[in-house]
Amino acid sequence: MFNNLFVQIEKVPGTGFAGIKEPGNVRAGGNLLWGVRDGPALTGDPFAKFRASPLFAASRKYFAPGLTTHDRVADPKFVNLSADLSAAADLRLQPGSPAINTGQQIPPEWPDPLRAADEGAPDIGALPLGTAAWGVGVDGRIPLFGGENKTK
Repeated sequence: MFNNLFVQIEKVPGTGFAGIKEPGNVRAGGNLLWGVRDGPALTGDPFAKFRASPLFAASRKYFAPGLTTHDRVADPKFVNLSADLSAAADLRLQPGSPAINTGQQIPPEWPDPLRAADEGAPDIGALPLGTAAWGVGVDGRIPLFGGENKTK
């Protein structure tokens, strides 16, 4: 599980794995976590407690760097994401986003239909910077982020 954006309106997504005693064969990293309301007030290293735990040490048996090693908590700087759930969201990255060119390289044999559109190191998230959002519905008539579908 690499290069994902985990964003919540309330609180900040978890930085540990509650209730898990053995990590199993899981590989994860290069993820960016954020809380729209509570993220700006976050201080310190939210991963410190987990990275000092026996579960983190055990995760290194399966994934040498260890779970969460390359994960960060930061505002992804979407074009528009508000705590007001009635506002339209546009989850494309803005220039200057900490998600740009900071993802983990994934093996070339893994499928990635947007790999060629992503210049430099991988961007974190589903849409690399500058990639047009696709349409959904019949013939893609409904823009993914609202407004007018400019891909037609």
